[in-house]
Amino acid sequence: MTHKSVLIIAHDFPPIRTSGIYRPLKFAKYLPEFGWQPVVVSAQPFGVGALDDSMLRELPADVEVIRAERPSMLDWEARVYKRLLRRDPRELTRVSKSADHTGKPAPAPGTSWRNLLLRGVLSPARALLQHALYFPDDANLWARHAYQAAAEVVGRRKIDAIFSTSSPASAHLVAAALSRRFSIPWVADFRDPWTRNIPKQHDPALRRAIERRVEIAVLRRASQIIYISDRLAELAREAFPMVPASKFHVIENGYDESDFSGAGAYCASPDQPLTMLNVGTIYRSTGFESLLAVIEQLHADQPSLAPRLEHVGPLFSDQRQRLAKLDELGAVSLSGVVSHDRIAAMMVRADVHVLTVPDGAVDRPANIPGKLYEQLRSGRPILYVGPENDTSRHIANADAGWVFRAEQREELATKLTELVAAKRIGSLPHGALPSRVGHFERRQLTRLLSDRLIAAVEGRTS
Repeated sequence: MTHKSVLIIAHDFPPIRTSGIYRPLKFAKYLPEFGWQPVVVSAQPFGVGALDDSMLRELPADVEVIRAERPSMLDWEARVYKRLLRRDPRELTRVSKSADHTGKPAPAPGTSWRNLLLRGVLSPARALLQHALYFPDDANLWARHAYQAAAEVVGRRKIDAIFSTSSPASAHLVAAALSRRFSIPWVADFRDPWTRNIPKQHDPALRRAIERRVEIAVLRRASQIIYISDRLAELAREAFPMVPASKFHVIENGYDESDFSGAGAYCASPDQPLTMLNVGTIYRSTGFESLLAVIEQLHADQPSLAPRLEHVGPLFSDQRQRLAKLDELGAVSLSGVVSHDRIAAMMVRADVHVLTVPDGAVDRPANIPGKLYEQLRSGRPILYVGPENDTSRHIANADAGWVFRAEQREELATKLTELVAAKRIGSLPHGALPSRVGHFERRQLTRLLSDRLIAAVEGRTS
């Protein structure tokens, strides 16, 4: 097969371990099957998160991955914070943006001089510094190096198309500059909204206005535009009427069947407690606290018959303190961060999956957690607690579990009691049938991306 070349601009890529790595990784893995040879320009490992080299083994040996330097003012901030407060601001950012999901600075508890200094001086100063220097985000210095690395690639080999994925939005600025300079068609992929994302609502009005103009320029320049849900694409068409509606397309996230090839099979184990598996970051403003309260009450009433929650992933200090209470009751198991190649096996073995999502703004219901697709593929039922949205509709359409609102604690307690009883007699229900979720398989989704790349090369938008 004669391959065309596609340059992938993806800031987040293994061994970095973020929620944004799976989409570009799986596309790079499967694009060669559809006639595209990827070259990936990413960032050097950064921040304070975990690294996982195992996922790089999924890539074909001839896929080139170039890691551009990622200098950042955050490194300087880290030295100042650590010297004065013994805290890392990169961790503070991760807490405020991931756990709270608002983008506001995380409040510091207590009234010590360190916390007063943090709240009264350093946090406001840091916010002002970020607005002045981090445009459109704190990967902007990386974007300069990524552009240089990508231009070098274009200089030594023929590139037929560019694919960029965000967040961070800096990746699209790299792709836009390359597309303009070298006249290469470009597909822009949005895993999250840009200026309409929730943390952006707290930015100063002038910055929001300038950044929106930049976003419009990016959307106009791109040959094809991809969002991860129908609702996000619909909202984008409404928000940007100056961009032809035919340029907007949808390719959802999904699961990789190969991840489940050695995962084994579910074993009922009726003599064991009902195991409820929660994977990934626990966001505030979700139904997770309602679920914890119900589990806590069931353990207080009938400890021998109560379910057990297993959490896999990071925890922030307040969450760890909250779960410590359940740990004392024997109601929770904390596994920490594990390599991705173990996740599928854990999902297949779980009795029930737990899924909660943030509530709130108009764009939020359109964001579908990437882990949902692996939960659907696992064949185990999903207990969803949260607002009605695209996620809950996916669960309902696949007949994959049960949907509750956070305030439905009594109904939730009843359902958990029923599930405990069903586990004891070996009659727990299954989750989604494979026939209902097969269109979310990563290979099939990559075929859709190949179609968009071909359309871009041919100058089509539809």
